[in-house]
Amino acid sequence: FQQYNALFVRPRIRGAISEYQDVLLGQVRADIEELAGRLRAGYGSSAESLLDALHDTPPVSGAVVWARQLEQQLQILMSRLEDVLGAGWAANVEGKKLKQEGDALREKLDTEPLFREWMEQTKQALEASSTGPDHQVSGYLFGVVKRGKEFVLNVAFDERLIVLFKEVRNLGGLGFRIPLSIALLSSS
Repeated sequence: FQQYNALFVRPRIRGAISEYQDVLLGQVRADIEELAGRLRAGYGSSAESLLDALHDTPPVSGAVVWARQLEQQLQILMSRLEDVLGAGWAANVEGKKLKQEGDALREKLDTEPLFREWMEQTKQALEASSTGPDHQVSGYLFGVVKRGKEFVLNVAFDERLIVLFKEVRNLGGLGFRIPLSIALLSSS
């Protein structure tokens, strides 16, 4: 369809391909509904979140990458609509309906509110925390404890700071502007 899209203006060709267009539009509609279902299920229950946990990707960064991947898939589906219906696909009745569904889905995939929520939660945690921006590890960093016949290594470092460092690094790499106070704490 993409290759012969310019020929769609001819009435005989348009009539000959209308049944194939319906099948392809049905497939695009099903794909959009599948994306919407994945979005309703959320990042936390997706297979991608399990893989991100295995790859040590922090939760907010993983959710942003997941949403951006869904947005790219939606963009591909919208380009398929143009391939099937032609350049004026948004004026077509079916095209208009699918465009509205796609736009509504795209609004839900916006990652900026997710980033702002993470930033506000992190700022509140910094204000409430006694560690503050000049956090220092006191005492030994590593400790070896004997439990029965086994030795266990204890690390005296706050897990939240490790996650914060990874979030700042990944979100910065994704193009978000990290506030200086959060960036300083994560690098200390």
